[in-house]
Amino acid sequence: MGGKANPKGSYAHQPGVYRDDPDRDDAASTSSAIPMGDSEYADADTDGILPAYTDDVSDFRQSATIAAPTTYDIPDSSKTIQDKIIQTTIVHDKLYSTDAKDLHQFVLEQAKLPPRPVVRVVGTHSETRKDSKGKNETSQITDFDLKLDLTPYIIVDCGDGTFDPSWTYLRVVENGQKALRGGRTKARAKGWSADLEVASAAPSLADWTQQYCEDPARLRTFTLDRTIEAMDQEIFTNRLPSIIRTTGYRGHIKVTFPIDYGRVQVYSPSRINRWRTSRWIPWLFYLTFLWLFTWPYLWWSTRRYAVVRSVWQFAKTDATTGQRVFASVSEERVVGEWAKAVKAAALSRRQGMLTQDDMEHAERPEAPRRQSSGNEFVDGAVGFLAGAAGVVSNLQQSRGWGGDS
Repeated sequence: MGGKANPKGSYAHQPGVYRDDPDRDDAASTSSAIPMGDSEYADADTDGILPAYTDDVSDFRQSATIAAPTTYDIPDSSKTIQDKIIQTTIVHDKLYSTDAKDLHQFVLEQAKLPPRPVVRVVGTHSETRKDSKGKNETSQITDFDLKLDLTPYIIVDCGDGTFDPSWTYLRVVENGQKALRGGRTKARAKGWSADLEVASAAPSLADWTQQYCEDPARLRTFTLDRTIEAMDQEIFTNRLPSIIRTTGYRGHIKVTFPIDYGRVQVYSPSRINRWRTSRWIPWLFYLTFLWLFTWPYLWWSTRRYAVVRSVWQFAKTDATTGQRVFASVSEERVVGEWAKAVKAAALSRRQGMLTQDDMEHAERPEAPRRQSSGNEFVDGAVGFLAGAAGVVSNLQQSRGWGGDS
């Protein structure tokens, strides 16, 4: 295999391309590829159909390595967070909006940090009860909310604090691809059409950073997206609910794929940009309905650049053998590794990220023997409660649980 997965560490597998955000995908799905270890730009074709796979990725290992950055924290920045997932890191440093070389270097450095792909599995059911007035009132109950961090499965760890750069590259938008090119809406390069392509080469990352910094617009943003490529979501969306159903669960299961630290966005130096990204000012505008006036103004006034993304490959195709190979292991194997832990966590109605400890505990053939407290009454009570919990769990699996009522 290409590298050993280490689910416990901070860093360190089918058909189809993983698309974490359809709205983002247009920004650069057909584009120039910049290998992470290289200073020159090169083109890469990643649109091939992926054939049958193998876990052997030794042919893809390269001697060049990249030192893994140690933190996602950026000075003079803020974060947008939803369901404990950091969606966007917002950077206000004036330097990155005035000096193209510094912005270019900043993007290259940030691209060395991998996205943190998460599989989120949520189980819910509806309960209908009569309120004090005798009317039916329906509420949604969350039975479990589980998250699996897949970051270790996209990192090919070289074992010396570096990782193999052949599994990641920068992708810059091509002329024929719709993207935010400094305008309000997505567009192709000027002069491009389906019948007649632009004769000139597509701008490089350095060209885009130069254009952004020279843009006279007061309100501007420059975005780097971190994405996952060639991971088959369907394996997770089909297998994980099936595993949970074996517990007798009859509720509704939803599987999603949020990306932790999936976007870095540079904002131009402006008091308005500071206000719009603060925590309390947007709420003030929501509550006073001033957003009805400010949102159209911000949309019209802001020039947006979203032309580059850092792509991390879950799998790729060996050009010689045609075999599908993985950065770590296949999607099926990932599911297999976490199956028992997911099942146990759903039964215990867990909410949050599952860890290596959960996996190891679920793999134990039987629960460890309880230590005696020396008090016969206490030991008896603990044994009774443990037995009762086991009975309830067995009843749940035989009769079903979590159904709508």
